[in-house]
Amino acid sequence: MDSQRNLSFTAIFQQTINFIRNRFSLIAISSIVLGLINTLIINCVIDLERLLVDLELFNQFGMVTNYVMQSLLVLYLVNVVLVSIILSIISNLSMSNKLNPSLIFSRILSICLNILGFSVLYMLICIPIVIVFLLVLSIIGLLLPQMVSLLLILMIGCTALVIYKSIFNYFLVSAAQPNSMPFFQRFSACHKFFFQNWKAPVLMILISVIFTGILSGISSLLGKNIVIDVISTSLAVFADFFIFSFFYRLYSVNNSIESTKLDDNDKLIIS
Repeated sequence: MDSQRNLSFTAIFQQTINFIRNRFSLIAISSIVLGLINTLIINCVIDLERLLVDLELFNQFGMVTNYVMQSLLVLYLVNVVLVSIILSIISNLSMSNKLNPSLIFSRILSICLNILGFSVLYMLICIPIVIVFLLVLSIIGLLLPQMVSLLLILMIGCTALVIYKSIFNYFLVSAAQPNSMPFFQRFSACHKFFFQNWKAPVLMILISVIFTGILSGISSLLGKNIVIDVISTSLAVFADFFIFSFFYRLYSVNNSIESTKLDDNDKLIIS
């Protein structure tokens, strides 16, 4: 009962608020700097007007141009590096109230490789699942009205995405830990943790989705210019700091509980 209380959403959320508040200036400055760099890189590398034209071709004719693929690859790689830096900073600030650039940069590559490894492994696992899922849906589509089938697909897709993001975030914060377990051990542990303690991660993911939707809506209403892009990206980065800090606290508390259980078992065996 005590372990479940320690892993409750409200307890971890309050710990995260305290963590962010005690290091607000460092995290705010980091968010602004990363938001500015991220915006400049994307604006310099990607031609938005050309990308919109190519996306219109995709909408009309289903054609995926090379430029669309290249742009998506750039966006993905930039996001991987950005997330790796955020996790490295959180790991650093969890051990010290000062930023240590050498410590931060020493972990970025490792976290990047973990992100890529997790994504590739999940893609290989999901390909046969998606094929079977589509076959089942095609059969269900013959039996149910089209609207019901679409709602069913949407519900299953959203549920799968929330589960994936919860497991993915928990895996990433485990990779940012100083004494990290081997890849496949962490991969297995993050799934086990989620299915035993799914409420807190799912609530955090849902909150992040709502915040992202509101932020995107406000940004689109304000129009497209670099100042708005920098501000919205910086706010999104700050939100990522909060979300990953939440999962970092969750991992730390759970790891502490598991270590206590192991110690208690050892004492029972010795006695």
